[in-house]
Amino acid sequence: YDEATGEWVELEGCVVDTENNTITASIAHFTTFAVIGAVPVEEEIVLLPPPPLLPAPAAFSLTDLSVKPVEVLTGEAVTITVPVANTGGTEGSYTVVLKINGVKEAEKSVTIAAGSSEMVTFSVTKKEVGSYTVTIDGLSASFAVVAVEEVKEVEVVPIPTPGVSWPLIGGLIVAAIVIGLFVFAWLKRRAYR
Repeated sequence: YDEATGEWVELEGCVVDTENNTITASIAHFTTFAVIGAVPVEEEIVLLPPPPLLPAPAAFSLTDLSVKPVEVLTGEAVTITVPVANTGGTEGSYTVVLKINGVKEAEKSVTIAAGSSEMVTFSVTKKEVGSYTVTIDGLSASFAVVAVEEVKEVEVVPIPTPGVSWPLIGGLIVAAIVIGLFVFAWLKRRAYR
């Protein structure tokens, strides 16, 4: 203890032997000495749980591009369908771009839940005769437009149907009645015998 300043002063060169519970220090004068120390606090190791794994972002795949019918007349519609699947771990949106002969024809945006799929359908009508190549996201198919042939007017000739022969029908009815009467009379005559 330093009486002049009124404070405790740390001695330099002290050796602490925790195994033998001793403290050794060199001193040059007599005064009040004290052992003052702090018990070291063991740091508590807190293990934090690992951060949760984030789901994979939305990822889309397109397969089975379908064009039906593959041949149409000018002005008739062609139906183009493609399934879009979300193979990622979160919901996401995807824009399906339809190109015909390399030129953007149409586009549709779809929002698909993780692990789900949706069918995207386009309807296209072409007025020019020719062959058309359809591409969507690297998938391709084709269809053809053919000319509408002029329909020639055909004269409808009715097929004659034979007329009803009323005298023949009347004769058959009379014959049936006469035969019926003969059978009736014969049966009645047999019943009296």
